[in-house]
Amino acid sequence: MDSDRKTPANRARALQRFPRHDRRGEARLPAVLATQVAMLLYLLLPEQLLFLPRFVLPGLELLLLIPLNAVNSRRMTRQNHFSRIVSLTLVALIGITDFGLSG
Repeated sequence: MDSDRKTPANRARALQRFPRHDRRGEARLPAVLATQVAMLLYLLLPEQLLFLPRFVLPGLELLLLIPLNAVNSRRMTRQNHFSRIVSLTLVALIGITDFGLSG
């Protein structure tokens, strides 16, 4: 019975009823905005909470964000080894910064 739901005809009917389901991939804008907010918040920290010069970490984050946007500017539709490594490095950098501030 479940195999009946996955037929090409049923998929085509579903795409006609719900065209937004045709879009594949993850939207890039929320991740980019969250990264920019993290960079801005780091720039607004008082001097005694910084463990590197003020513009070093946001600069590194920006350098990692630019190629990620170049690979998939609107939607994350494909992922290769380079984009995976860069995105994990960016998340780790933001996470380490946050952990260093809270610890």
